[in-house]
Amino acid sequence: MAMGFRLEGPHAIASFGPAQPKLVKALGSGRAFTSSCDASPSAPDLSAAVKALAASPGVPHSAQLLDIAPPDPSQGALLVKGITIGICGTDVEIIEGGYGEAPAGEQHLILAHESLGEVVEAPPASGFAPGQLVVGIVRRPDPVPCDHCAIGEWDMCRNGLYEECGIKKHHGYASEQFRMDPEFAVPVAPVLADF
Repeated sequence: MAMGFRLEGPHAIASFGPAQPKLVKALGSGRAFTSSCDASPSAPDLSAAVKALAASPGVPHSAQLLDIAPPDPSQGALLVKGITIGICGTDVEIIEGGYGEAPAGEQHLILAHESLGEVVEAPPASGFAPGQLVVGIVRRPDPVPCDHCAIGEWDMCRNGLYEECGIKKHHGYASEQFRMDPEFAVPVAPVLADF
């Protein structure tokens, strides 16, 4: 599997793919970060380290490609293979050290809150199946839900204790593999895989 990233200016796209990495030129100009890695094109080894694009919030220009442990089943019932992520101004601000918060006890935050992935493993009653395309919901309800979080309206959180994937206290989707629970996955049309 090959994985590539190109980050230049306020918007970029990183893609993961078995055939070839898609490095999509960013819109705009500015500081650049480019990285790519190649691994075996065979089926993913679910026990081997995976690559992830991460930054240390508060540390300017700390973005780097890391080898991380494969996602643990405790992180979510769905195992998802990353296909494409979007890099926006929020990610650039995190990379430049001006924003973001790593998960508790960790120095790095895996970037990207915009994603497209393919389900690799799914429980039978989850409503998802291997091969299905999904995007991840960014915001997670706070652990002591306000009245909006308690009814699934996380974007209307009143107390600000929510978490956001790739932004605040929760890793994002810039990884070869990630996990999420079915309630945070949105199925999308297969035609998007050709994007």
